[in-house]
Amino acid sequence: MRKDKRAGRYEPVLPKLKDPKAILFLVVGSISCFALATLLDAFVEWLLPKQAEELQEVMNMTLNGNILIGLLSVVILAPICEELALRGIILQHSKRVHGIVGCMILNAVLFGVFHMNPIQGLYVLPMGLFWAFVGYKFNSVVPCIFCHAMNNFLGMFVGNFIGGLAGIWVSFGIFVVFGWLAAFIGSRMEVLRKQESPKQQTGQYEMTGDKERMT
Repeated sequence: MRKDKRAGRYEPVLPKLKDPKAILFLVVGSISCFALATLLDAFVEWLLPKQAEELQEVMNMTLNGNILIGLLSVVILAPICEELALRGIILQHSKRVHGIVGCMILNAVLFGVFHMNPIQGLYVLPMGLFWAFVGYKFNSVVPCIFCHAMNNFLGMFVGNFIGGLAGIWVSFGIFVVFGWLAAFIGSRMEVLRKQESPKQQTGQYEMTGDKERMT
């Protein structure tokens, strides 16, 4: 942020989030990603039932059946720490050499690897793509933390009610409807339509004396 301010590129995120369309886009986009992740989770658990049981045991031991601990660790601490690392440090550095597509793919893959198990590693991919897109366009980790916290909250209190064949169809319907809404709202948002200049996308550098600075 300090470097962006010195270079005259810093744009505060709060004015962008004052637009009701921005909040609505983040909410419906997060719900759509959660539904897609639920579908992927069901598919991977069907392929790897043993790993699914082991993961569920680990999650139960971690939360220890305590809702307050779950809210603190899963809904607050995890989103903040993970987003600062992935959509904060890694995304901002990768923007210097990659465009938006490259940043999204790299960030999603690292997000999957970060979870260190095949089930979570696969179903978090759509979230990683969406949150990297949000972080890239809003140029801030704040909306990513919001989306991540919302997703984990849904996972804690809604995920257990979506199961079986009926749950799969419900998840599919939610994914389609809310995904369409997110695309429709996003197409009318200036912050998402805005294109970065070639220098911002490639992170070109110019030499000033013996020092190198990004422009």
